[in-house]
Amino acid sequence: MAFKCGRCGKALEKLDMSRGGFTIGQMPTLYKGVKCTSCGKFECMDCKGSPTDGPCSFCGKPVAPAFDR
Repeated sequence: MAFKCGRCGKALEKLDMSRGGFTIGQMPTLYKGVKCTSCGKFECMDCKGSPTDGPCSFCGKPVAPAFDR
């Protein structure tokens, strides 16, 4: 599943959370971006800027890290 930034259109990059180790069970994939908890739009870190936990650039509602679930 590929998520795209709602501002620039580029695909959000997957982040490797395993740090070279093994994981137990199925962990969700974390992407380098945020998702709005209200409108559902994604923003990459380049477009979001700082602070990354600031409100959604589209609707002003809270954002959360972009996971595949």
